[in-house]
Amino acid sequence: MPVLWLDIPQMLIDAGVVSNLYAARTTSNYALMWSQGAQLDLSKSSTNLHRARLRKIGIDIKKPYQGELYSLEDSRSIIAQRNSIVS
Repeated sequence: MPVLWLDIPQMLIDAGVVSNLYAARTTSNYALMWSQGAQLDLSKSSTNLHRARLRKIGIDIKKPYQGELYSLEDSRSIIAQRNSIVS
């Protein structure tokens, strides 16, 4: 089942992978770029850092993207639905 892109920061924090929201959001942006077909330079240490963080929650940005994430638009729609249920 795909993961909501907007849920990734909280997943990283909950799993103890990162300790702050800034680091979590930065790492989630790598997942978003990967899902949109960006060529990530895996020879860079920063890319490998974010890859390692994402792998801890089951997302490997080295592998070809195969629908592991909902799109940004779908994520927003799902979040809006969640919020309407809570309200």
